[in-house]
Amino acid sequence: MIENFLRYIPDKTKECVIFDVGSRDCLQSIEFYNQFPNAKIYAFECNPNTLDICRKNIENYKDRIILIEGAVCDYDGEIMFYPINQKKTITTWKDGNPGASSIFKSNNTYKSEIYVQDEIKTNCHRLDSVMKKYDIKNVDIIWMDLQGAELLALKGLGDYLNTVRYIHTEVEHKEIYTGQVLFNELNEYILANGFNLKNKLSKNIWSEDAIYERKTNHDESEKLFDIIVPVGPNDADIIKKQIEYTKKNIVGYRNIYLIYINDTLQIDGCITISESIFPFSIKTVEKLHGKLSRNGWYLQQLLKLYSGLVIPDILDKYLVVDADTFFLKPTVFIKDDKCLYNHGREFNKPYFEHMSRLHPSFRRMDLYKSGICHHMLFETKYVVEIMFMLESIHKDTFYNIFLKNVTDYNGSGASEYELYFNFMLDRYPNAITIRPLKWCNSNTLNNGGDYDYISYHWYMRND
Repeated sequence: MIENFLRYIPDKTKECVIFDVGSRDCLQSIEFYNQFPNAKIYAFECNPNTLDICRKNIENYKDRIILIEGAVCDYDGEIMFYPINQKKTITTWKDGNPGASSIFKSNNTYKSEIYVQDEIKTNCHRLDSVMKKYDIKNVDIIWMDLQGAELLALKGLGDYLNTVRYIHTEVEHKEIYTGQVLFNELNEYILANGFNLKNKLSKNIWSEDAIYERKTNHDESEKLFDIIVPVGPNDADIIKKQIEYTKKNIVGYRNIYLIYINDTLQIDGCITISESIFPFSIKTVEKLHGKLSRNGWYLQQLLKLYSGLVIPDILDKYLVVDADTFFLKPTVFIKDDKCLYNHGREFNKPYFEHMSRLHPSFRRMDLYKSGICHHMLFETKYVVEIMFMLESIHKDTFYNIFLKNVTDYNGSGASEYELYFNFMLDRYPNAITIRPLKWCNSNTLNNGGDYDYISYHWYMRND
């Protein structure tokens, strides 16, 4: 159950403290135990119908899992609790869904299940009181499912909320329990306390999971930009190796985002973004170009350009690295607050014909420099400027404009790299610095040359 959340945690080997609040059966606590070998886990549960299950489940994990019995609230004392009557509740859950128990009463508007609740009085505590009792200095991760009491739990942390790095919480968009907190209020509180929402929410369903990470200062050399790696079928077999090189040799990045056809690709320390969150798809290309083998190539160009607008919490600067490109030496991409650009030497006339159809001012700015070098540091504000300029003229969405002005559907008829590179040379030359890197297209990863990076294209591979 915690697999999706794990993608947001770059290092799971560090010593840390995890609160599993509203644990139900402690199974998530055990998952954290197995995935975080140096974590201390505190599981919070008050439901008398599941406490015996919790105690039994953690019997072999007591060295690092501690069960705290009682409700979590914004005060210490006693509180009314409404456990699900597992025999009378109408639900598809075989156990009667005790996880739907709450300190709030159901309002009976959620028709997928018909809750029947009992009423008991139980002890309750603030989380900061628990931290003081157990001499816990900070909590790194909060995993929370409290059926509407999430805001009360966070308020009960007091100043200790400032020590939290990550929050994973269930949120509701419609009221299931009378008096519960809904997403907008909870989200506003969490954001106001220094967090960013990390995942994309649909907001058109009753409930879903939200993931937050504490904001960090970007005044260090690290975390100046994010990395985007679009992954297609030709590179699925080498992407893990590519990410090893990317992590080792690209200096100054915050997050690595992998754009994939779905969210099944998982690599430690990376965040997978499904193509489905973008406002276009391969079907969009197919509708305009027909069913052609080159459609995916045009799609990935649009994915790169739209990443800064679509991916939640992405930094304004993001480095796109092609999935077959391997950086062999430590390489920086920002210096003196300027983006650093490499260049190629190729000239493909259809690229510039496409650019001129987009806008008459778009042209090649330097006869000896090409933007085709298999990576590009984009700034979203400039990408948006290009999009707005073209949408104002063509009266259509940018992705449609980009695709409609391609004439060589099954060839190389457009380049996002040439478009952006030459736009920056023309409009914002003082915002960038050209610093050449030594690179080549290679048929092997074991290239003996003294290169900063190589591109290991699928059609050239020998090993």
